[in-house]
Amino acid sequence: MRLLGLFIAFIVGFTITSDAWPALICLVLLPLTGLINFNGVLSLSFGSDTFFFIMLSLVLVAYVEASGAANFISMWLLSRKILKGHPWRLMFMLLFICWLLSSFVNAQVSIMPAIALTKL
Repeated sequence: MRLLGLFIAFIVGFTITSDAWPALICLVLLPLTGLINFNGVLSLSFGSDTFFFIMLSLVLVAYVEASGAANFISMWLLSRKILKGHPWRLMFMLLFICWLLSSFVNAQVSIMPAIALTKL
């Protein structure tokens, strides 16, 4: 029941705010449920290989965005003459650009290039 209460508090916390503090509070309060100790929470969350891989992938995506490579690739592909006057081709090219840029990183963070495209 304590774990269910923590889960409901987690959902309500993310519903109220878009910050990361509900997740951090849940990581701190999870050992109080008695299911796992604090060392286990740290090893399963921040100590996993997935965490480090996602963080390094996010750094790579941020570098691609900051260097202008994503903007250059997007603008070059969108400036093709074949797209003028054909909205379906334009939509296909936008999806192709998202796929192309996300192919450089893991699928778990493949949404980041799409966010970079919205800043054009």
